[in-house]
Amino acid sequence: MSYLIVTDTACDLPSRMLQDLKVDVIPLTAHFPDGRVLEDGFKEMSSPEFFNYMRQGNVVTTSQVNMTLFYDKFKAVLEEYDALLYLGFSSGLSGTYQSSLLAKQTLEDEDQRYVGRIFTVDSLAASLGFGLTVLEACRVRDTGASVEALFAYLEEARFHVNHWFTVDDLVYLKRGGRISSMKAAMGTLLNIKPILYVNNEGKLIPISKAKGRKKSIHFLFDMFKQLYEPSMGKNFLICHGDCLEDAQLLKKLIMDAYDMNEPVIAPVGMVIGSHSGPGTLSLFFLGKPRESFQL
Repeated sequence: MSYLIVTDTACDLPSRMLQDLKVDVIPLTAHFPDGRVLEDGFKEMSSPEFFNYMRQGNVVTTSQVNMTLFYDKFKAVLEEYDALLYLGFSSGLSGTYQSSLLAKQTLEDEDQRYVGRIFTVDSLAASLGFGLTVLEACRVRDTGASVEALFAYLEEARFHVNHWFTVDDLVYLKRGGRISSMKAAMGTLLNIKPILYVNNEGKLIPISKAKGRKKSIHFLFDMFKQLYEPSMGKNFLICHGDCLEDAQLLKKLIMDAYDMNEPVIAPVGMVIGSHSGPGTLSLFFLGKPRESFQL
């Protein structure tokens, strides 16, 4: 049975890489205060331009993908393939995955020929953690796995995709309701950098804090040391909000201590970046179950 993997741009993998992987992509969008609506992926604005725009105090928002976009994409794919597997942005962070389920149900209700041909997986992941899940999906697909076997693998493997984040400016966490205004003000005054992770529900959770940027980067490395599982491969990925030097420092810490593959280092996209802000630094890898850490 032929099938196509479909994902969305919240995976933050470079577009050329997704093309080479033969993965179809549904674009998410960022909404600007001047009325512009740009597709995620920095096609019309570079990453530095985007984060500098945010540094100037401009608020960029996002919205749930319309069900019609999924409906049209799924229908078009199934004209060429026997089946599709949609691997979606975490339902704990966005309503986009729910739109995909609605499109699937609508197609199946309209025509019995679609029943059993659309497989949807909630990645419970974001940014390059989501991207790592896409890479794993392609790796398993390329072993010759059926769509049913790939679906079963992803349903279990997603809980081994570890996500660790730190941010440089607390205003974006305050704006998203993840910390209070008082905590944001005090944290900024004391140079406190929050540490966050993505839990088993696919939600971004503040879990700890570090004094200063360098200590927050070392905290991410410490979590890698605790949770990395060599038997699950040598890949890790780093995403950054226009702070490449920090990403390179984190890479060096890991590469100096472990025999790892050269990592994917990429800018966090507009959709994720609009919520996390400039200075976001995040680390993703396969390892022990994502909630098995100890602080």
